[in-house]
Amino acid sequence: MAAARTGFIRSSEPAAEATALQAVEPSLEDVGKSVIAILGRLGVEVILPKRQMCCGLPIFLSGARKMALDNIRHNLEILDVEKVDAVVVDCATCGAALKTEYVHILEEMGENTEAARALAGKVLDISQYLARFDLKEYLGPIQGRVTYHDPCHLLRSQAVKEEPRRLLKMIPGLEFVEMAGADTCCGGGGTFQWEHPEVASGITRKKNWGNRGNMRQPGSVWMPGMPRTDPRKLGFGNHPSGAPGGTPG
Repeated sequence: MAAARTGFIRSSEPAAEATALQAVEPSLEDVGKSVIAILGRLGVEVILPKRQMCCGLPIFLSGARKMALDNIRHNLEILDVEKVDAVVVDCATCGAALKTEYVHILEEMGENTEAARALAGKVLDISQYLARFDLKEYLGPIQGRVTYHDPCHLLRSQAVKEEPRRLLKMIPGLEFVEMAGADTCCGGGGTFQWEHPEVASGITRKKNWGNRGNMRQPGSVWMPGMPRTDPRKLGFGNHPSGAPGGTPG
């Protein structure tokens, strides 16, 4: 594949100089660093625009519409999509904001959508972008058994479903097991899990209980995307009804 120039969206200030525009939660900064390293290994020029701000979607959905609009305008101003082949994002929510929600929000608020539409045409989730490459020579063996949860904003807002699975299946030694209800709600919903913890944890327990068999196997790994909290509260140890159950090995 010919050398490419990629923008990488980031929601927090990087710890060191880098090139790109990424959307990654601050607590998962290593994910962003890994994405930049992988793209560099593939020969991709990564551009990380400075002065990036939060995509604004969580702010908008919390009701602070004017504040969110300020973020959207700012990001559209600093993202020069004409200079890159793709805008790569590693956060499903930020990707949904840039690819679909910016246009909807600006239309709803009577703003010009030209820049948002241009940006939307360049946005790709990292799994979509990596699917363009022949990765066989880069993938070392990993022994284990994994499953995958479809993040709502990746599947429903961006229609990305098969690419993450294909990437996992390409890794030598890694056994991929499709979970029951992979595309059902995880109970997270952004701030929903903090504002309605009992409801959210109940949804999560139900999903985890339905997959308890797969995840009890030795070497099993639960893929990211589920709310990060005490596994016992996520239902690995109890049936949704409250009945006791086992803990994954």
